Amino acid sequence: MRRAQPQHTRRLLDFGLLTLLGALLGARVFYVALHGVYFSTRPVEALQFWQGGLAWPGAAAGVLLALVIISLVRQLSLATLADGLSPLLGPLAIGLWLGCWQAGVEYGQALSNASLGIPTVDEAGVVSLRVPLQMLCALGLLTYLWAVDRGLAALDGKRNYPGLRAALSSLGLGLDLLVAELQRADPVPYWNGQSVDTWCALALIGLSLLGVLASLVKLRRRSLS
Repeated sequence: MRRAQPQHTRRLLDFGLLTLLGALLGARVFYVALHGVYFSTRPVEALQFWQGGLAWPGAAAGVLLALVIISLVRQLSLATLADGLSPLLGPLAIGLWLGCWQAGVEYGQALSNASLGIPTVDEAGVVSLRVPLQMLCALGLLTYLWAVDRGLAALDGKRNYPGLRAALSSLGLGLDLLVAELQRADPVPYWNGQSVDTWCALALIGLSLLGVLASLVKLRRRSLS
């Protein structure tokens, strides 16, 4: 809202809340689908998201779907809408990383060297010295998003890059998640030799690169016209 023009702040708030709702619904749907065997005999539990069970690939898909629906219904540019809501990504993702650290999700390898490890809880509630994967991913994403923000701030006075902020932000998230998937130690579902989340991280990176390319192509066309 702080970044938006005064006449658009309330509208952007509404769109942000709808997008967060899409993320929550998508995260739950994906988790339930991933564990369909369990929920097939417990259908009521599929609705009880407060009991735990959310998956980031579904959240990402939910966000994208919400953005597309909002842009179509309100006849807004998808790139501009995504740029306007991209500041949500950093606080949300970093907060989720810290929540994973507390809940014992997506933790790193165990370490024998006490000077390198940080006490970390696992899915069984056992605390041991591990690579501080959640903290490192949170710090890495924070640093990346700060660099993107500073870089685009330097360019904003020269040219308009519609969609580039959102594409670069999601690219950083995809890279951050890919590194995490390659280093995590907790048990996860696999498909074709890699974890499901690894494939989803690669898909997010590919989609983000397409977004970056589309933004640059659009800018090139404007320059030539």
